[in-house]
Amino acid sequence: MGGLFLGGGQDGFRMSADERAERTGEGARTRTLILHLLAIYLVIHALLLWYDSSDPGLFVLGDRSEQRQSKINAILNGGGDFWSSLFANSNPGDYLYQAFVYHIGGRYGVIVLQIALGFVGVACTVYLAALLNFPPWAMRLAGMIMILMPGSLWQPHTLVTEALYNPAVAAASLFIGIFLTKNGTEGARYLYYGLALIAVAISIRVQLAAFPFLLAAYLFLQPQFRQWRLVVPVVPISFLFSVAWLAFVVAHTGSLAMPASDHDMGTNLYNRAARIAKIAQVELDPAEEERERLSVGEFARHVRDNPAAYLRTLATDGLNLAFNPGSIILLTRYFSLGPKADDANLWTNLRDRADPREILRSVADFGYLFVACVLLIQAAWMLLLVACGVGFFQFFFANDHRSLRIFLLLLFVYSLAVLFLSGSVRWQHRTPVDFLLSLLAASGAARIAGWRSR
Repeated sequence: MGGLFLGGGQDGFRMSADERAERTGEGARTRTLILHLLAIYLVIHALLLWYDSSDPGLFVLGDRSEQRQSKINAILNGGGDFWSSLFANSNPGDYLYQAFVYHIGGRYGVIVLQIALGFVGVACTVYLAALLNFPPWAMRLAGMIMILMPGSLWQPHTLVTEALYNPAVAAASLFIGIFLTKNGTEGARYLYYGLALIAVAISIRVQLAAFPFLLAAYLFLQPQFRQWRLVVPVVPISFLFSVAWLAFVVAHTGSLAMPASDHDMGTNLYNRAARIAKIAQVELDPAEEERERLSVGEFARHVRDNPAAYLRTLATDGLNLAFNPGSIILLTRYFSLGPKADDANLWTNLRDRADPREILRSVADFGYLFVACVLLIQAAWMLLLVACGVGFFQFFFANDHRSLRIFLLLLFVYSLAVLFLSGSVRWQHRTPVDFLLSLLAASGAARIAGWRSR
């Protein structure tokens, strides 16, 4: 598939003249489509950037954005205490990449970089559609869906890690996808490129940390990829940046101990236990409330004592993950409709404790225009989900490029399942798989169009 990028590539030496011409033509059409989508993308984000200039506070209206800004300020303004500031914060990927850009270009430098990376995600979506032999209109549809996803619209303009993490995951998937469409070790370098990008992604957000093991097992189970130079390097390369950081910490501090994080596993377990306690109307242990962290054993005790409340948190999280398109944050941020943008717990508390009628009443409290906009976006989202459902089955049962299709489905299922380890699953947590949702929706639309033409 090098022709997607180069109009022939090394494979061209083993192709006939007609095959090389066809591959070159496909690559040219894909690049033209990318340029058309880029023009649309730039117009949209230029308008959003102009809007951002009216209120600098919009830059930190994201999940932990203010905390991240404080860490960046401490790093950049720490004077001679730079290293102390750096080692005082866990998981440097949560802020350090953006801190470098912030130091050079300030707020607008970060936004412009994130806008550029956002389009990398769009381009990777289109190239994956080309790898899967989507018809041109379905490739264009996949790209447009990705452009218009709520996360694609607002995250590049906000100090959030998804703006870096999501494009890294999409690009890693593309390179691994190119490898999977080749035979054996022929495209090994594409696998290594993809693994290096997974390493970057893991250094930013640890939620992908278990996936390299799944990927290694998947490659081992495929006879054409069951080779030491393909399977063995998967896990070491994927943790290259994380191991390098730990070595750096040990070299400078003499210890592997890392400071506690406000978003690590212990904190997330505590946050979910707090939700369980509210639903079950019980009190948490004062010692647990004081440290705001739980061990796995302590959390298991809460689940054992209140299984129905725990299952309710999972159910409400699942419903939110599936059916919340992210419309409220867009309407709030850009149209001043709905609740305050920083009221992160409003809907979590409502869906945990209220019945559906109370939730609908709370939405209606914000006015008819807000309700109309929410319903319109929700209707579009439901159509997208229907297409995604059809596309999921199309992916699973199609025979062409089966290794690539199964890999993408594994990544999709893994990425959604691991979210339930967090204290509260928000729709923003779904955005790393927006490119996969776009592919599934476009695949489903193509399938539905095929049915209608019969």
